[in-house]
Amino acid sequence: MVALPSEHPLLAAYWNTKAFALSVLGESDAARGWAIKALEIVLEVYRPDHPQAAELRELL
Repeated sequence: MVALPSEHPLLAAYWNTKAFALSVLGESDAARGWAIKALEIVLEVYRPDHPQAAELRELL
């Protein structure tokens, strides 16, 4: 997994959503779905040419 700085509010929101989904749903397809949706939202907000956008896409 690519290490990303969590200081950015959008990245922090992604990691918090993933952690919440895993805590509620465990290691399930639903939890992974929540995490992927959160990542897709982050990617929509980032410009496609942003340096971290490619790294974030790798997480999908």
